[in-house]
Amino acid sequence: PSRSCTRTTRRLTMADEAAPAPAPDYTAVDKLTLYSIATPNGVKAAVMLEEVKEAVEGFDYDAVTIDIRSGAQATESFLAISPNGKIPCIYDPTVEGEAAVVFETGAILIYLAEKYGILLPPASQPAARANVLKWTIWQVAGHGPNMGQLGHFYRREDSPYAKERFSTEVKRLFGVLEKQLATTAASGNPETSFICGAYSIADVCTFPWVRAMKQFNPAAVTEVLEDMAPFPNVAAWLDRCMERPASQRGVAVTPF
Repeated sequence: PSRSCTRTTRRLTMADEAAPAPAPDYTAVDKLTLYSIATPNGVKAAVMLEEVKEAVEGFDYDAVTIDIRSGAQATESFLAISPNGKIPCIYDPTVEGEAAVVFETGAILIYLAEKYGILLPPASQPAARANVLKWTIWQVAGHGPNMGQLGHFYRREDSPYAKERFSTEVKRLFGVLEKQLATTAASGNPETSFICGAYSIADVCTFPWVRAMKQFNPAAVTEVLEDMAPFPNVAAWLDRCMERPASQRGVAVTPF
């Protein structure tokens, strides 16, 4: 006799598969939140927030690590708050009206300095204010990008021109910083021996890149910067910046 075989076939549905994790909503927060990771640029924002925390009673913030190694910065949810797809970014729902969303390190430092009244002279002191702003922009426009390019090309054997170009420019920029710090250090007062005299957002903006080069690219420090021998004021200034409690805490925020 013939034997029948009944086969049961079931169509797989979405319910049979593990549901994907929902995309994060980076705006669903009730306090100022930093989205970042501890690159030199990320450290700038974290140090500034720690300076605010130290100076302003009752201030607090949250920090969320954006893992740039996995491409989290390129997701639609992150691009919604940081269209350039770069860290850091802050989302601040604590202002009246529409929440403030700020990306780019220079803009973040200026925003926090103005909102909380620290590390940037007020508009009533236009000369001092302009001095801090011009050195802050000097860093974001030249010093930081050229150091980043040097870090990228330094280990590549197939780009001798690029390596030479950025080595020369970084050394020149260190010379500019050395000369400025020699001027402020001439006072002999450690409290006024920062880039613009008193500690400011210009220092917060600059020292993380110098620190990172010493930490992550020691060969370039030795070969390009001659182990900092031509830049004693820069070396002493970096130590002063890192002695600040906010700096020590800030470098540990949103770690890799």
